[in-house]
Amino acid sequence: ITHSLDGTRLLGINQAALDILGYDSAEDLMAAGFDMVAPSVVDEDAGKMRESIATLKNVGDSVSTEYRVRHDNGDIVHVMGNVKLIESDGELLLQRYLLDYTDKKKEEVRKERRQRDLIQALSEDYLLVCSFSLDTKAGEALRVSGDRLRKLDELFAGELNLDSCLGGYINEAVVEEDQAMLRDALSAESLITRLTDESRIHVNYRINHGDVTEYCQATVVRGGDWPQAHNMVLGLRSVDVQTREEMKKKALLEEALTQANKANAAKSAFLSNMSHDIRTPMNAIVGFTTLAASRLDQPEKVEEYLNKIKSSSTHLLSLINDILDMSHIESGKVSLDEQPYNLVDLLDDLYSIIQAETSARQLYFSINTESVRHTEVRCDKLRINQILLNLLGNALKFTNPGGFIKVTLDELPGAPVGYGRYRFTVSDTGIGMSPEFVEHIFDPFERERTSTISGIQGTGLGMAITKNLVDMMHGTISVKSTQGKGTSFTVELTLQLACEGATAAAQEAKTQHVDPSHRLRHSRILLVDDNDLNREIAITLLEDEGFTVEYAVNGCEAVEKIMDAPSGHYQLVLMDVQMPVMNGYEATKAIRRLNDPTRAQVPILAMTADAFEEDRQKALRSGMNGHLTKPVEIDKLFEALDEVLS
Repeated sequence: ITHSLDGTRLLGINQAALDILGYDSAEDLMAAGFDMVAPSVVDEDAGKMRESIATLKNVGDSVSTEYRVRHDNGDIVHVMGNVKLIESDGELLLQRYLLDYTDKKKEEVRKERRQRDLIQALSEDYLLVCSFSLDTKAGEALRVSGDRLRKLDELFAGELNLDSCLGGYINEAVVEEDQAMLRDALSAESLITRLTDESRIHVNYRINHGDVTEYCQATVVRGGDWPQAHNMVLGLRSVDVQTREEMKKKALLEEALTQANKANAAKSAFLSNMSHDIRTPMNAIVGFTTLAASRLDQPEKVEEYLNKIKSSSTHLLSLINDILDMSHIESGKVSLDEQPYNLVDLLDDLYSIIQAETSARQLYFSINTESVRHTEVRCDKLRINQILLNLLGNALKFTNPGGFIKVTLDELPGAPVGYGRYRFTVSDTGIGMSPEFVEHIFDPFERERTSTISGIQGTGLGMAITKNLVDMMHGTISVKSTQGKGTSFTVELTLQLACEGATAAAQEAKTQHVDPSHRLRHSRILLVDDNDLNREIAITLLEDEGFTVEYAVNGCEAVEKIMDAPSGHYQLVLMDVQMPVMNGYEATKAIRRLNDPTRAQVPILAMTADAFEEDRQKALRSGMNGHLTKPVEIDKLFEALDEVLS
């Protein structure tokens, strides 16, 4: 979390922090009344947090806090927090890191309960309790542990002398590095001086307990008749469990801070790379648009520039899609759509997609599926294609002309009944990767340092997306690479076998389309979109194909036009989703509720920038007949029109 000093302005918060605090969004957090401390923080801890934060005075100061959060369902979350005072653009801000250590806390409670039970069974908390007169140095033992490894029963037996008892204990049991410190702290002179100002003294040290080092604590309490008589009580106890737990918590928080800093650094590097990569196609689009406008009298040049603009636009769209895909996968909103498909056909289609580019780059490309016995499976063809295209995309980028790229599909033994184990191997003879980069290749935002220098573009998300997709399919992915020799990626998936013939039937169902060119050109379409440029593009495309187009600028106007027009006036509605007054979902539901069946059943296609699968499902649930994503691809538009209008 990053916020202003007074807590009234929230400058940044990630989803992990929102989840810990029990809110869905930053807006929900602010609406609940966030003012430096979230309302979900337990009341008795909130004041302590504010006191800790108030101790920060200078830029760079930081403080660690421990507090509890109560979620709406009553669950208590234990949080380790760190607050740091930073400066940004001349403004002092508070940057905070939150770590959910509820499970660790529960384990601590269990350990503490076991420790209390043990202490109760021994009736005492201390391994040694004895009293001394600091004036005479004489004393007596009140309780001595019988643990021979600690040597207390031997050293503190009979009449005691402070110097000889503690001197012998320090020499025989205490680790050498702590001996001088403990000897000085427990000397009579030092104790008299300190106990004059303090009623209780704690000194931590270490002993050699068998083959291990144990953390212990000496506690000294002055007698009630001080200073007339310098009497004190000395207790020695083990604080090994508590000390090691504190060390673990500190290490855990430091690790979390290190990971957060690493993530911030990676994202900063990512944004730096993306600034370069996005501006490159944008520069081409802007530049060639200017050139085309200045050469309208040279049709060949204009056509050349338009083709380059289209190519740059496609590349820019792929960058944006990568970023959105990664965000979607991390939020857990991606689902698999498994249908019967033939793996050999899938790879044949892949060959058709890649072959032209490999030829243009003067690369040798081959696919081998000879060892596959069961080719028909149930799988998400789109996601498997995405995995393989990501891997092949890297092979194309990093393999020089004359090199080889090969895809091999093997069927492995050991699959459960009704399933097949398949291994996809994508190998190349390209430039390879350094061992250091291979270790982080599946981390988001990671790119080989030479990529920008070499002019090879990308988001650094392709491999992270691929890894997440493979994980979603409960598969594995591994990589082997040697610099100068090439790279090999291996993906293993277990897929359910499909009934023979199911794949062919599914394909036939998908390909039964009617050619729209002979009878659909004069259909009347209502285009609903609030953006002037989007409407102009869509209207021009449709009218060029012979459609009659009317338009509305929001959902409410669209419903009114359908109600006012004669029944059957419109053969199709192309509906945007995000619009003012009434959005596309609400407009569709309103149309479906009309009394006239002809009007209520008019086909409606979503045409929207909401591009994910759940957006498509939401469109269908609202009553729409299909879903098209922006920017509109003309082939997909007319294919969808064909399906709906037929």
